[in-house]
Amino acid sequence: MLYRRQDSFRYEFNEQLTGKLQLLQIADKKVTSSIGTMQLYNISPGGLKIETTLNFPDPKKQKIILNLSFYLNEEEIERKGEIVWKKILANRYQYGLIFNQSDHDKDELIGFLKDFAKRNFRKQL
Repeated sequence: MLYRRQDSFRYEFNEQLTGKLQLLQIADKKVTSSIGTMQLYNISPGGLKIETTLNFPDPKKQKIILNLSFYLNEEEIERKGEIVWKKILANRYQYGLIFNQSDHDKDELIGFLKDFAKRNFRKQL
């Protein structure tokens, strides 16, 4: 599946939003890993951009699936995502992921994002 930045909207977080991640799959092999932390930079109904200290394999060479969890509007959101790009920084890594989710989950996420944007817009007024 290709990474599409043409999603209907992409929400950029003004303040740092943290979450948890866990490695589920490398190539065709299921794995069990400990839970790590991440910072979310932006999110769309189809995927997100994160940063972490964890160095995952190159997504161009093998499929990497993560389980992601974070809070929006005091509701826990949990999604599976596939890493589609990787950027190496000094001692951290940025990743772009696409979600593996149903249409129902996508619609639910859109609702959460709209509510989150409304609440944060009101805080700025």
